[in-house]
Amino acid sequence: MVLPARRSSLVNRSTSFARFMRPHCRQGPRRPVGAPTARVCKEASTHLVNFSKDTAGDRCARWFLGIAPAPPRIFRVVTYSPALTQRWFPARTWYRELAVVGAGASLIALLAQVAIPMPLGVPITGQTFGVLLIGGSLGFRRGVAAVALYIGAGAGGLPFFAAGGAGMAVLRGATAGYLIGFLVAAGTTGLMAEHGFLRRYWTAFLGMLVATIPIFAFGLAWLSYYVPRGTLLEAGLLPFLPGALAKAALAALLLPSLQRFSGRSAHRAG
Repeated sequence: MVLPARRSSLVNRSTSFARFMRPHCRQGPRRPVGAPTARVCKEASTHLVNFSKDTAGDRCARWFLGIAPAPPRIFRVVTYSPALTQRWFPARTWYRELAVVGAGASLIALLAQVAIPMPLGVPITGQTFGVLLIGGSLGFRRGVAAVALYIGAGAGGLPFFAAGGAGMAVLRGATAGYLIGFLVAAGTTGLMAEHGFLRRYWTAFLGMLVATIPIFAFGLAWLSYYVPRGTLLEAGLLPFLPGALAKAALAALLLPSLQRFSGRSAHRAG
């Protein structure tokens, strides 16, 4: 049976989109590739509309099914995108996961040794850059696990904290709030990496700035118990803003470049 040109194009586009969306859609049982096109396309379009129930989501669904022109770029649906280490090491084994998480924690510990002492007790370190880089490279789960391992190892006695600090005294000190913020920042950058926000330089820079906010939020909230309220911003925020912008810009420069290099390498290998 020969389908008309319009219907054939719609079926081909719907089938391609359904195959693309099936690994990322966890609603209902997985169907084989040879399932009826209409049923698979209905599930895929339902997933798109449920993902965003506003007008933009409907326009995206109609465009993917071939019954409407392409929406503006800003309204395109963002799907799951593997982070760098998820792309390099797709097979998950316990020893590989442990090696990746351990390497991330070690990198943060290494960058933490780059410390500039400040008069009010909170040093300028490379920890923030390491956390942003690890979260964006490892993804949500691995990034949070790497930061948690870094904090746990430092609290256990290893000289992982800034300027070789270690022990539970650091977790009870004035800078403990920043360590808690590192967990949130790593999770934030990991989620952004897994949803494709770190592929372009300007979106990666905005994402790094957003991920830096919880670090200062938790850090200032904890630091307020140790310094006078009138000097809180001078002690824990204002001196670090230029460095935070530089670290965010450097991370936003590295991560999309690594993503593009990884994509080219995979394309050549394929």
